[in-house]
Amino acid sequence: MDKIVHLSVRLRCDARRAFEMFTVNHLLESWLVNVAEVEPVVGGRYELFWEPEERENNSTIGCCVTAVEADKLISFEWRSPKQFKHFANQADPLTHVVVSFLASDEMTEVHLIHTGWRSSLEWEEARQWQAGAWGLAFKELERRVNKPEREYPLFHAILLWCGGNRSGVEISHRKREGEPAHSIWNREEEPGVYPLP
Repeated sequence: MDKIVHLSVRLRCDARRAFEMFTVNHLLESWLVNVAEVEPVVGGRYELFWEPEERENNSTIGCCVTAVEADKLISFEWRSPKQFKHFANQADPLTHVVVSFLASDEMTEVHLIHTGWRSSLEWEEARQWQAGAWGLAFKELERRVNKPEREYPLFHAILLWCGGNRSGVEISHRKREGEPAHSIWNREEEPGVYPLP
């Protein structure tokens, strides 16, 4: 049986708001990515850019929405970061993400299933990296929705699409929504959320 990546989180919001966190560009940019260009219709773009000045790398450029039902489900193609692109981004089909939303009692349960991983050692390394990256992203999503920002600055952990072979975390310091992030790369620590020096 092919291995998958499966994560879930309970968000303190209705299904519409949870769905928007994956489909509205400025909301995606608040927890997942630096620049989002998403069109939530079948065949529409699902393009995310972690390094907007280098759009061909560390992005999901060319990926499309494959299914959508408002407030219930969205699925889309996915591209791997630079260190895995020589095999993962040449695959046909690409890996695939399905996100579902189930509301109950003023909460919404979000499930993400990422499939399409092949069976070689390099593919398993890519899958494990992606599982860790999604895990960090979901922690930030939960914090963003369940613990809204206050007046003091917060440290914002985003997926790192680093160019080398190491995992890492991009640390961004955002004082308020919409303000540019000032980030550093932390390549020596284990993946996690770290304060700026």
